[in-house]
Amino acid sequence: MIAPSPQDSAAVIARLEEAVAHIARLEQEAKTALYEEKNEDAYRRRMREKALFVAGLPEALAACLADAPADLRARIEPALNRFAHRGREALSLDSVFYMSALLYPASPVPGGPNKLELLIRTLKNSSR
Repeated sequence: MIAPSPQDSAAVIARLEEAVAHIARLEQEAKTALYEEKNEDAYRRRMREKALFVAGLPEALAACLADAPADLRARIEPALNRFAHRGREALSLDSVFYMSALLYPASPVPGGPNKLELLIRTLKNSSR
């Protein structure tokens, strides 16, 4: 299999990075709500927004991926679908804990990358 060119993956990586930034903002707003404002309802709302966003990643990136080479799509779409599935599970369980843990490995390292960030790293390394 031939690795996609940097141009092929640049737009997809940029959209994924935007998603990472949006998720980080929601997580930071949630932490502020819970720890500084002592507002559990606001925390829950932000975690729900995060889960909804993660659940919608495949649809949010569909147009961008439609123009990507098939081999690049084959590497990204399964991951996005797994993330979305877990987002929908968190919502159906209505579990704030599960929502907060979305995208993080089973044994997360504080300040370490989440699974979406790891996907981006893999894509960047393979397009060099």
